[in-house]
Formats: sequence, structure tokens, C-alpha cells
Amino acid sequence: ISGEELSLHFSELFALSDEIVICLNGDQKPVYWNEAFGRLTGLSDFEQFEHSFLNVVGSAEPHDLEEALSAAWQGIPQEILVSLKARNGSEHWFSCTITPIKSGGSTQAVFLLGREATMQQIRIKHEILLNEISGIFRQEEDLKPALHKVITRICAKFGWEAGEFWLPDQINRRIKLFSWLYPETKGFEQLLGISMSEQMSSEVEHSMTTASGRPLLHKASHLFLNDNFPRKTFVSQAGMNQGFSVPVYAGDQIVAIMTFFASGNAKGYSKDLLFFCRELAQRLGVYIQLHRMRHDYKQMFELVPDYLIVLNANGRIYKVNRYMQDVLGSSDEELRSKSLISYVPEDYQEELISRIQEVKSRGAVSFEAVLSGKTQEILIEWSFSYNRDEQVIYGAGKDITLRIK
Repeated sequence: ISGEELSLHFSELFALSDEIVICLNGDQKPVYWNEAFGRLTGLSDFEQFEHSFLNVVGSAEPHDLEEALSAAWQGIPQEILVSLKARNGSEHWFSCTITPIKSGGSTQAVFLLGREATMQQIRIKHEILLNEISGIFRQEEDLKPALHKVITRICAKFGWEAGEFWLPDQINRRIKLFSWLYPETKGFEQLLGISMSEQMSSEVEHSMTTASGRPLLHKASHLFLNDNFPRKTFVSQAGMNQGFSVPVYAGDQIVAIMTFFASGNAKGYSKDLLFFCRELAQRLGVYIQLHRMRHDYKQMFELVPDYLIVLNANGRIYKVNRYMQDVLGSSDEELRSKSLISYVPEDYQEELISRIQEVKSRGAVSFEAVLSGKTQEILIEWSFSYNRDEQVIYGAGKDITLRIK
């Protein structure tokens, strides 16, 4: 079969097809390619013949394509995922079948028919990266270092040079810079200074607006690069001329805003990056909200000037706050090996045992009991509540020693 005959035959079948079609001879040189392949690669006819097929098309793993072509030349049809560099530098993926063309009992040529699979591959890569980011939140208890690692990972993956997370504070809901990744330059030192002084409202009616009157808070692109926003000058002075922002929601509430910057050397606003950031924003909302709730609980547990304790259903100590620990004078490890009754004088032990049983049936009880530590003894007015699902008792107490005296 001559190359001219193959070219004519395939041209009649696939000239107008949206799928890519290439027919190769034994030297891995194309004897035919359809318009879809030519449009995507941008290579001229001469260049097509000058390039080996393996220099233009790749595979997910090294040598996979070579092995598939080798098998096809032996008469065994193949299926493989191949990559193709487009004329604009972007990478496209195709799910290909490689079919041998036989004549006289031997393979004379092979042809590839590829269906677009780029979005499928992007989703697979995104899922891997999203799982990595999920792992960061499982490993990091504190939100700020967790978000810093997220920024670092995204910038490294997509070639952006700086990133930020802006979060609302817990009191007046003003959005402030919370975590960031900046290059160590003078320009970024100045940008950090102005960024730390800027804040936005989470309420639409109180948000800064664009020149056209749209609230900056709800403008997903260029949120912090708008012409009337003070930071734009400092961003430019830091050498950045590209940027975009994506709001992060938990339900209908904004819990964060992601912002990324780059100089002209970055890959730009690829669909891949924007698509990923939207996917990431959907998941981050839950993580950020959970971490902030844990933070609020931790702050409350440690800073409330009462005696707080968590017990199992039998009265063994899980956790105490620092005010309680100061009275007991024991380390965390020592406390977790004992029950609360160990720190109550004998005269009050029967009362405590009775109240622990009572709270499991009633759900909540109040009583008085003396707490005896290594250096002091105080009378506490306790309120116990019981979580039946978790089988945990929560206790809060106030020192009433002076009141009784």
C-alpha cells in the first residue's frame, strides 16, 4: 500500500473529523494526518515530515507509546493515553486506539484515532493535588501554617510567585490578610505593610467597590488589582503584573479569599489553574470553617477563667483547661491516667460518684464538691452535662470557696 493511497483513503474518511487521526509508516513518519491534528499542533506539511512522530506525541509514562506502537506493528491493536503539545504551548490529552493496517499478511502501516481526554486528565491531576491538600489539613492543627503550605503547593504546581489567604475576623467580620507566601524582596516587604493595614467588610453594602460600583468582595477576578484599590501600586512595584482572586464559601458565607500574583514569566490564566482554584475553593470552605471552630473552642477552653474538664462516662479525665491544671498541679499525662474522684476528698467522693451516674440519665446536673490539688483545696460549684452519642461528660465549675467562708 503506497503512502499516497493511504492518504487518499483516510482523507475521504476523516478530513473533517474533530478527532485526531494520524497514519504512520514503518519509520514512525506520518503519511497522513487530518486537519484536527494540524490545527492543534500548528506544524506545516514540511515540518510534519521532518519530525518523527515520537517527537510530537508523548505518553503518560516513558516508553508506553513506543511499546504500544511496537505491538501494533506486530498486528495487535492497542489503546493508550497520549499527550500532544499544542501550538500555544498547552498540553492536550487524547484517548487513542492504534490499529494495524495489514496487506498480504503483514502490517504495512498503523493509524491512531484519538478522542479528546484533556479534561479527564486534568480532573485526575486535580484530584491528586486536592488529596495532597486535604492531607495538609489532617496533619496541621493550626490554620495559618496549613494555609501557607496550601499556597506554597499551588504556586509551585502552577508557576505563580506569590499567594495570599484573606479571612474574616471573628468579631466584626472585617476581612484581613491571614496567611501569605511572598518572595523576599523590598517590593514585597512594602506590599506586606500595606496589605496588613487593609481590610474589607464581609457585608456587600459595606464593601469597597470598583469604578463601576460593583462590590469588590464579589468580583472573582482581579479582586485585589482593581484600578481604585490602593494595593495595585505596591503589587506593580513588587514586579507583579498578573493576579486573580477566588472567594471561598462555606454555604452562603465567605470564609476566605485566595489571591495569587505573578510576573510576566508566569503561565498566565490557564483554564487548568482557574478550574482547579474553583474546585479547591469548594473544599477549602469546609476545612477553614472547621479549623476556625476548633480554634474558637481551644481559645474558649483555655481562656475562660472557669474550671473546665472533659471526662469519659466513668469519670476518667480526658482533658482539663489550664486553670484546672494549675489547681491540680499535675501534668497532662498524669491527669489522663486518673479519674476525677482521685482529686476529691473522701467526704465528697460518694456525692461525685452519684452525680456522674445521675448526669448520664438526666443529661445535666449541678452540685458542689471540693477539689484537692497538690498545693491547694477549693470548693467548686459544678455543672455537668452528658453527650450520649460520644459518651462524654463536660464539666464547668466556679470557685465558691470565698463565698462559703
